[in-house]
Amino acid sequence: MKRLKISIVTPVYDDWESLAQLINEIILLFNKHNRFSIERIIVVNDGSKTEPPAFILENSIVSIVHLATNLGHQRSIAIGLCYAKNNLRQSDYVVVMDSDGEDQPKDIIKMLECAVIKKSTIIFAKREKRSESILFKLNYLIYKRIFKLLTMSEINFGNFSVIPFFKLKNIISNPDTWNHYSSSIIKSKMKYTTTPTSRGKRYFGKSKMNFSNLVTHGLSSI
Repeated sequence: MKRLKISIVTPVYDDWESLAQLINEIILLFNKHNRFSIERIIVVNDGSKTEPPAFILENSIVSIVHLATNLGHQRSIAIGLCYAKNNLRQSDYVVVMDSDGEDQPKDIIKMLECAVIKKSTIIFAKREKRSESILFKLNYLIYKRIFKLLTMSEINFGNFSVIPFFKLKNIISNPDTWNHYSSSIIKSKMKYTTTPTSRGKRYFGKSKMNFSNLVTHGLSSI
């Protein structure tokens, strides 16, 4: 059986310790899997003030896209997808995920298996369990209700997703992608579905998604 090749796009901002842990887990995951192999991990350095460690710089499967200034999570994802489209030719699927551990590497295989069955469908991770505080969960619930009220669409997933490689051209040519990746997929009417996952806990440090960031993120998605 042919092993399908996978590339991963992950933004990072001054969180190299978590990224190193993520890379280690991804390598271990794919080394013991006989259906999927990792082609490239595309790290989008979103204007970090610190330098990546040697382990990351010298890793042969890692490509780092350095941004001159901080553009934010969504634009970093869009740039990473552009890089994948323009520089990778052998990948069958591209995974979009956070680098802090909240998107769990073990769920990648589950999502990929769903993508293989669903063929030309984008697979998003639907959170069955969340690890944030009760206040954050309440605010997130309010955001989802407002989103549905104003857009007549439901959003119950984030950025963690698996994209068939041939879909990248349509995604990166959509100007909405640069504002909010997951909402742009909903608006574009491209085929997508969700698979249940549990949100993991950060490897190190604290989440940068506070209330004001959530409001900004919510307005962008709407």
